[in-house]
Amino acid sequence: MNAIWANLIGYLFAVIIAHFPIALIQNALWRDLSYTAGQDIRPRAWHATIIGVIERTLYIAALQASAAYLIGVWLALKAASQWKGWSEGLQVSLTGGRITGRELANVFITGTGLSILFALAGSRCIPHLVGAEWSKASLLLIGPLIGAPVLYLFVCKNTRRRTMKCTVVKQRPNHCVPACLESIAKDAGISITQSDIVRRFASVFPGGVLNDENKSPNLEDVVRDLGLADSICQIQFQGLEHLAELQKENEILLMWSDPAKHCVRVCSCDVASQLVTVMDPARDELQMYDIPRLKSLNLSLVFFKRRRARR
Repeated sequence: MNAIWANLIGYLFAVIIAHFPIALIQNALWRDLSYTAGQDIRPRAWHATIIGVIERTLYIAALQASAAYLIGVWLALKAASQWKGWSEGLQVSLTGGRITGRELANVFITGTGLSILFALAGSRCIPHLVGAEWSKASLLLIGPLIGAPVLYLFVCKNTRRRTMKCTVVKQRPNHCVPACLESIAKDAGISITQSDIVRRFASVFPGGVLNDENKSPNLEDVVRDLGLADSICQIQFQGLEHLAELQKENEILLMWSDPAKHCVRVCSCDVASQLVTVMDPARDELQMYDIPRLKSLNLSLVFFKRRRARR
């Protein structure tokens, strides 16, 4: 094969193709840490994409030029920029929890190791392509493409219990219940907005506000007509363990009227950490509620059987 084409294939593999499996793995690891934190701890994730393209280009060029020391210089610069976070960890102001420095470093090391692996495979396959050694070149290219998905499945297996599907919806003024229903509908594959819900059920949501949270038949009609469930139940909050058990198979709305009428959607319950993750439409983000906060709100639970998403 012509040397130009061989180099083009090697660089394309190491720099561009490598991005997709690496991004899948890295995003899964960051989602797991963000779940622990109860907030997004990876602002401007697209910066990582730019850095990844630059560093993999540097890696494969350095390996081709037998200048591996440049890789060491780059890694030193990256480590220096992250050293403070690795040493101190990340204190989460929202929950009072902490992401350890080792957890942050592990994500960094995983991404960097994969980038070096793909760059090494790309650089080593180039001379085999030039020499028409197709089997050796194919093995170098296919190996990482098989290994990365296996690693991704391993990551997913170990983080599945901590991930959630909970679309964040920003409410319009006084539209907390319709916004929560929109979030549930979207995750069930039903296309409808909170404004559509208010217009369609104007008597239940005058001005967007649920007319009376105790008039469950009215809300039940809404849930049934939207195709979310056939019936709903309403009870008082009975503790985190009971809430976690309900949440396994049900969609749950937490409602309260003191200090102010509001509604949030339950996304997950972690009995071990004694924390509940909710989608708060007023905050436009996921929030973490601890036991003292839950008990202070005099909560009412409205729940109904979760339906599988439509395809």
